[in-house]
Amino acid sequence: MKNLVQLLFLLLMIGAFYSCERTLIGEDPENTPQNNFELFWNEYNERYGLFHARGSNWDSIYQVYRPLVNSTTSMDQLFDIFSEMVDYLDDSHVSIFERRTGKLFISGFEKNEEAKEIMDRKLVEESYLKEVQVRDEANLFVQSMIKDKPIGYIYWKGVESYHDDMFAEALTAFNNEEAIIIDLRSNRGGDGITSRRIAGRFSDGEHFIHTVKNKIGPGENDFSEPIKFFTEVIGDQQWTKPVILLTNRASISAAEDFTLNMKAFSHVTQIGDITAGDFSNTSLHRFFPNGIETIYSTQWYQLPDGSAIDGIGNIPDIEVINKLEDVQNGIDEVLETAIQFLKDEYGIG
Repeated sequence: MKNLVQLLFLLLMIGAFYSCERTLIGEDPENTPQNNFELFWNEYNERYGLFHARGSNWDSIYQVYRPLVNSTTSMDQLFDIFSEMVDYLDDSHVSIFERRTGKLFISGFEKNEEAKEIMDRKLVEESYLKEVQVRDEANLFVQSMIKDKPIGYIYWKGVESYHDDMFAEALTAFNNEEAIIIDLRSNRGGDGITSRRIAGRFSDGEHFIHTVKNKIGPGENDFSEPIKFFTEVIGDQQWTKPVILLTNRASISAAEDFTLNMKAFSHVTQIGDITAGDFSNTSLHRFFPNGIETIYSTQWYQLPDGSAIDGIGNIPDIEVINKLEDVQNGIDEVLETAIQFLKDEYGIG
């Protein structure tokens, strides 16, 4: 199953690279290994938006990897060098692709895969849920109830625009329940506008939550003025009874934006592991003379106090991480902690 998931993800990313707008670096640049390296390093040096936030020293990367490239460096060797360079950024919004071989590398991907190993959806459905409803043909949205508890449960694996209606319907279905658990573990992200809109269905009012700066020039401090973002109130009724968000290292991008919005509300608690820390939007797909392509982060999220959140992630209110041996023995410690918290804190269940 793991290999199938990885294959599907690879095909999705390849499709995105093939369908994107082509943006070639420079005008008729020389196609040599050395020049491709210089163009690649410089592209990130001038356009990547998160060196400040992540504390990354891109100059040191040049010093390490430039001596490895010469006129005899092969395409495969250069791809591997580029992969090591961007993996240093630990940013899953950074990808490189080579269409001749179909090779794809995603920065930070291995850590995300490790998190998925200790979240077993089948275990959750069989041991903890009743009346499971798969609402999404892509299996991204599952609605259910915790067994013998007045607690609604939503497993949400991706953020698509049509999920807004599904949330509205789920909240109506859960109207007589006392709490909701929203399981964002391994949520791959998606539409940030939708994630913020859905958060508005749980809103207790307007809160200033973060700013965004966009990289607009080649200098290290060439960013736009910060744009402020606030929580919204969406829909005729808001769910303001207790909500638990379950997260892990593979909760990414729009799922993190959703979590950031939701944690502004006093009735929301995050339980699990720190999220990936990958909030930024990405560049157009950039093409180098040898055919290697890349995308990268172009924004800088900051909390109201000015601190960065990219590279850090949403820090849970209660940190708990499943152990593989527990999962193998039929126990999801993260979900059990959430159920116990609702009992201890609110007397639910």
